[in-house]
Amino acid sequence: MLNFNELNSIFIEYKKFFLKKNFLLCGSIKINDFYFFFKKNSIFYIEKYDQWKLIYKNYKNTYFNTVINKKIVKKINVVIYFWPKDKKEAIFQILNILSVCSKKTEIFIVGRNKSGINSCMKLFQKWIFLKKKKYKKKCSLFHGIILKNTYFSIKNFYHRYIWNNIKIYVLPGVFGYKKIDEGTKLLISTIKNIKNKKVLDLCCGVGIIGIYIKKNFSTCSVTLSDNSKYALNSSKKTCIYNNIQVKIIPSNLYEDIHEKFNLIFSNPPYHENLSISTIYIKKIIFNSKKYLFKKGILRIVLNNFLSIKNIIPFFKIIKKNNKFTVYEIKN
Repeated sequence: MLNFNELNSIFIEYKKFFLKKNFLLCGSIKINDFYFFFKKNSIFYIEKYDQWKLIYKNYKNTYFNTVINKKIVKKINVVIYFWPKDKKEAIFQILNILSVCSKKTEIFIVGRNKSGINSCMKLFQKWIFLKKKKYKKKCSLFHGIILKNTYFSIKNFYHRYIWNNIKIYVLPGVFGYKKIDEGTKLLISTIKNIKNKKVLDLCCGVGIIGIYIKKNFSTCSVTLSDNSKYALNSSKKTCIYNNIQVKIIPSNLYEDIHEKFNLIFSNPPYHENLSISTIYIKKIIFNSKKYLFKKGILRIVLNNFLSIKNIIPFFKIIKKNNKFTVYEIKN
């Protein structure tokens, strides 16, 4: 994601051009003062729930959807696309844009140089005539015209694989896209003999922790939660194909969680943009007491270079290998 100062400096010369256009803003948007500049004539498609909530409070023409509806964007003549850190996610989103926006629609693609944005000219040359218009130390801006539409079906973008007899369906950009990571496997290996418990899989990604629990300990009541629409979609699809019934809700960490649990499991993100950050880990740990019953347990897996010793003094190490550690914090 780009911050306001970077966006403002890279778009500054286009401000007059932007004033008389109808915009579609989508991709990896970080909402701040920047969106007010485009607000009047804009449609927003937001994949992150917390960002969607920020805009939707003041501007109802904002959508928290997996794909873009062609009818909604029929009057759009300019697309501003914010390139994410995952190139596969960018391909998924831009091909969706190319299937719903009219020919001759102008498109601006902006993103961090480290995210692979400079491959966009080659990736989409069949459909868009793109040129690099602006280059900064950290980010670049491309501008082009949509020359040709393309066929798009979300079915073609699910990656499918099987783990532990569970059929997994996952969209680009979701943690666990290629396979279940070793940290999640280590956390799951600590789950034994739980019955009649209320369980929260927080930052669920593909939902495999909660789905594994429901499949193997059917008397548990399981909730999956994530900030990403793609993660929620992937979790729902995986549940359907495995005949698993759980509650799936959008939430930025605990913000939209309104109940308590016996057990909270999480393999949390530790990146903010493209940098390592412990902000989410700290919030999950510090706020867990509000969402756990008395004697409830938070069990969290972290990469070994992210020890929680400097975050909280009281914890128990449940399991560890050469890469990951599973920590337990009791309420």
